[in-house]
Amino acid sequence: MPLSTSDCANEWITVTPPGGVPSTSGAMKTITAIWYVSRGHDRTKPIPYQVTPPPSDVLGIDKGAARSRAAKTAPSTWAPSEPGRDGADRTTTRYGDGMDEPALTASVVIPTHRGAQRLPRLLAALARQDFPGRWNVVVSVDGVVDDTLATIDRHRADLALVTVVEPTGRGVAAALNRGFEAADGDIIIRCDDDLTPRPDMVRRHVELHAREELLLVNAACRDVAVPTPFGRSYGSEAARRRRGMAYARPEDLRWIDCAAHVSLRASTWARAGQGYDVRLPYGEDSEMAYRLSQAGVRIHLAPELEIEHRGAPRLAANRVPRAFNAGAGQRLFAHLHPEAVIPSNGAPPATVKARLWAASVRVGAWTLRGPGAFRQVGRCLDSILPFLPRAVGFRAVAWAVETAGRSGHDHGPDDLFVLTGQKEHELRAEASSPR
Repeated sequence: MPLSTSDCANEWITVTPPGGVPSTSGAMKTITAIWYVSRGHDRTKPIPYQVTPPPSDVLGIDKGAARSRAAKTAPSTWAPSEPGRDGADRTTTRYGDGMDEPALTASVVIPTHRGAQRLPRLLAALARQDFPGRWNVVVSVDGVVDDTLATIDRHRADLALVTVVEPTGRGVAAALNRGFEAADGDIIIRCDDDLTPRPDMVRRHVELHAREELLLVNAACRDVAVPTPFGRSYGSEAARRRRGMAYARPEDLRWIDCAAHVSLRASTWARAGQGYDVRLPYGEDSEMAYRLSQAGVRIHLAPELEIEHRGAPRLAANRVPRAFNAGAGQRLFAHLHPEAVIPSNGAPPATVKARLWAASVRVGAWTLRGPGAFRQVGRCLDSILPFLPRAVGFRAVAWAVETAGRSGHDHGPDDLFVLTGQKEHELRAEASSPR
């Protein structure tokens, strides 16, 4: 496929095998392929959904062969033929209950933004995986604003790493699309940079997909307790309730809870069409899952894959404005999919207490508009939470979060780039929060 500058903007692809690959002369210890194409981009127009991979003649090497050499190899499980998506002959491997299935490769895709502090824990956990097959890790860097690249480089001796870099940053959806495009495993596993998987994570994902082809595997995130007044009053309990709702969800609505840790076959990914929708800075994960569910893909919530999450907000000043932005994202989703039926939280208010609560949320959403206003509300809550009984603090934050979400849905920005800017502000604020 010929390379066209209309297909990409400021794209970098770097492939570096762990330990290096000697050249025929013995002088070159590392193969590094870098593709850079730059063009001006009109930010008033939608950004392309995916990047066309560079052909081997542009890179000067065979990219597929470089990735093959970079991938981890299991000595006895795999046939010498080239593994991957091309249908080449493979040996068989026993998975789980003894089923004989073609051996499957895997790629773990990590979208990251300001990830220098988060990535070391995740990459160290991935280096301890017990999967016996061939697999690699694709880190998709959304904007170079810290020491993310140096952090990744320190782990190249332990992992088969592919790095995809967008210097200007275009959001998590674009980063995921680039990462999925660069992945060459049969099974693609999304794992956000604030997660910490157990050693059996890759193996369990592959086992599930070995049994069923049209499957999207989802894992609930278990928040690590946040030692702040906000975490003790609201954060931990809200996360527990959210997990409970996810497990209780009927199968036809499980797309709602798909987020930071999912997996699917590369062939199933093609059913998503354009991939993650870059028009959605919030809710891009559940929107993609919804499209897959409509295309006949079954969504399975796997309790055995429940994963540790360390990126939960530590302050109400972070969590409350996030709810506003998420509400705006929900309105964008409803615009894209007016046919989707999203259940409300519970039955219509039946008691006087419930009706008063709903009325106060409506009044608050009409009065307070914009993430700045809700950031101030969050700061006020952070100042008083240490002095409130835990139950009272929970209700106060719950009201602020629900009100912010409704306000965002009713009054949030229609401009994509305004919403993207708000998310960037949110990420900077969380990065500067006390740890």
